[in-house]
Amino acid sequence: MLELAQEIRQQAEAQGIRVLMTRTEDKEVSLQERKALAEGITDGLFLSLHLQGASSVKQRGYLSIIHQDQPNLEASTEWATRFLKALQYFNPDVPTEQKEATPRILSDLKIPAVHLDVGYLSNVEDRTQLQIAELRKELARVLVEVLVEMKGE
Repeated sequence: MLELAQEIRQQAEAQGIRVLMTRTEDKEVSLQERKALAEGITDGLFLSLHLQGASSVKQRGYLSIIHQDQPNLEASTEWATRFLKALQYFNPDVPTEQKEATPRILSDLKIPAVHLDVGYLSNVEDRTQLQIAELRKELARVLVEVLVEMKGE
C-alpha cells in the first residue's frame, strides 16, 4: 500500500496537486498520529488506502467507506462514488461496494474523507495488481484522474 500511495503522490504532484502522507516509510504510524495530521488539514481530501482480507482466495472487490456522522458527508460520498466508478472502469470484472460506517480514522475530520479498499490481500490477482510496478502505476493513474477531475470542479 505504501508503494501505491507513493505512486499516487508522484503522479498527483506532477498534476499540481499537493499531497501529504501519514507515512512515508514502511513503519507503523499510530491511529492517533494519523488523525493528528489529518485534523490539521482544512482543505482537500483525506484518502485512507487499504486492502481487505477474506477466507476465500476468490473474493475480490473495491470498497469505499465514508463516516456516516461526518460534517462533509455529501462531499465524501461524491469522492467515494467517483473513486469506485474509476476503479470499475479500470477493472470491470471486479465488484464495487460503497457503505457508510464509523471508522475511527475518519471521525472528527473537517474535510471530506474516504476509506478506500483497493482489493483483497487474500486474492492473487489483487496482490499482483499491487506487486507489479506497471499495474500499480496504472491503478494509481486511475485514482489520480479522479483527484484531477474533482480539483477542476
